[in-house]
Amino acid sequence: MLDYFDWFRQKGWRTVVIVARDEYSNELECGAERIGYDIVYAPYSRRPNLRCLLAAILFTARLMRSSTSELHVFHTPVASFIAAIARMFAPGRLCVYYCHGLVSYGQIGIKRMLLYAMERFTCKMADRVIFVSPSLAQYAVRHGYVDAKKVLGYQGSICGVMPNSVKSPREIGSRSSIVLGYFGRICESKGVEHCFGVLDHLRLAGVEVRLIIGGQVEGDGGWFDSRVASYRACVEYLGYVRDKEAFFNSIDLLLCPSSREGFGMSALEANSFGVPVVGFDIVGLRDAVQTGETGFLVEPGSTPALAQAVAAYVGDPAIYFQHSSAALKRTGESFRRDEVLSSQFELISTLRKVKPTG
Repeated sequence: MLDYFDWFRQKGWRTVVIVARDEYSNELECGAERIGYDIVYAPYSRRPNLRCLLAAILFTARLMRSSTSELHVFHTPVASFIAAIARMFAPGRLCVYYCHGLVSYGQIGIKRMLLYAMERFTCKMADRVIFVSPSLAQYAVRHGYVDAKKVLGYQGSICGVMPNSVKSPREIGSRSSIVLGYFGRICESKGVEHCFGVLDHLRLAGVEVRLIIGGQVEGDGGWFDSRVASYRACVEYLGYVRDKEAFFNSIDLLLCPSSREGFGMSALEANSFGVPVVGFDIVGLRDAVQTGETGFLVEPGSTPALAQAVAAYVGDPAIYFQHSSAALKRTGESFRRDEVLSSQFELISTLRKVKPTG
């Protein structure tokens, strides 16, 4: 995200970032000092109550009314929902919802209905909605989240992938062992539990396997700690990982067992290091991974299918080499950071000509 803000600053845009004060805000503060954008803290927390929500709406409305900015772009479902309500008190501002994922996707019952209503309202109030992947945009239109006329589809992450030192495809060799990796947030929707199930299936099949996990635990992490402890002989938990190159160079395959993705940035990053990906065939991830070319996507929710895909690489090193080669080629040609940021700038720049509807 820091590169994203910096790119617009280099193009002569003044960028103001509204953010809740949390762990990420420290990194943003350092970025603000380094590259010169303005940062404003909203009265919001990760565990909001009604009072907190109302305060954030009024704060955002005041900021929008007093702002001279031509364009307001909001990221994350909660921030965009707050902005959608706030703009009713601050008409005449061009508002864009940058949708990284639909939180109602994969939910059931009352929770799905409430989240669906929230996201549909957000899309309705926005002048334009940018989706980070074609499959996400198609799903949103097909299920009535947004009018197709408002959609600006976009293929890729917000910043692309950083250049790295890996230039040659990887080889797994003729061995009966493999190192798996998981990289990202550790929570229910990310499906980390499936990673432990894959270990069980592979070990029963006689495959020597290790799992390296990088990422922060969200919420109560007691279940995760007990899982890691019971698998301590073959699982290593690193916590938050800053050195991505070291992480991806230490694994053979990345597991992406998520039940919900907007695009699948960790899969793209793994591919940029020549690491194939095994995950579920869901919205978003199917744009990040070309199944059968840069990895394998299998039936959502099926742990045995994940394990079978991993075993396919162990049993056929030639396929592993082909997928590693294709992964390097695709990320190098289509997702280079400078090219992605340039496309982002062109996309956002065209929105300055759009007349606000609110």
